[in-house]
Amino acid sequence: MKKNLTDKEFEIMEVLWKSDRPLHAGELLKGTSTISANSIHRIISHLLEKKYIKVAGSVLISKSMSRLYSPLVSAEEYTLWQMNKIFRKDTGKSPISSLIMYFAKKNKNNTDELKQELLDIINSIDDKKN
Repeated sequence: MKKNLTDKEFEIMEVLWKSDRPLHAGELLKGTSTISANSIHRIISHLLEKKYIKVAGSVLISKSMSRLYSPLVSAEEYTLWQMNKIFRKDTGKSPISSLIMYFAKKNKNNTDELKQELLDIINSIDDKKN
């Protein structure tokens, strides 16, 4: 994943991520609020070029075939990639340490709770190693 998504591309990806099946352009259009019928196919083409989505088949709609699209990148993968990119650029540190410090500063009254959660995570990682 190397290319950022535009707002409209991200809006289409959100529709796909929320769906439990591949969708055609008309369904994608209905699931968005800012995309016009004139631009939906251009945005889909960009997502295909960027390898965020794939053609997952086709379906007959009103006597013509329409392609079905599904995501190649999950919402979680995209979010982690964005977080990693932002935190590494801003701090030069791992996104994990930056996030922990952020939450520690935001939740000064709950530091014991945060420490316990971190210990639970560490123990969970250790358990998976064994």
